[in-house]
Amino acid sequence: LGLQYRFSSPQEAEWWVRAGAVLGRFTSDSVDGDRSLGAEVAGGVEIPVRRTFFLNPAASIQSLRISDDAVARYMTFGVGLTYRPR
Repeated sequence: LGLQYRFSSPQEAEWWVRAGAVLGRFTSDSVDGDRSLGAEVAGGVEIPVRRTFFLNPAASIQSLRISDDAVARYMTFGVGLTYRPR
């Protein structure tokens, strides 16, 4: 759940940022957390590859409560491919 804002650009690429709430559960070898509400802030760019395909590199920072006294914070990087028929 969140909001995304897209920046108009003179080039064909389109920058974006988003912020929102995430619902998740953090587990590891030593921790088995309950489901909890967290937050995410992300940013990326949408680069046209072909007329209907776009490359989407992005980074996000997420925060999720593991227990009453512990919070997991982590950063993710990724690249996606979007197909948008015209």
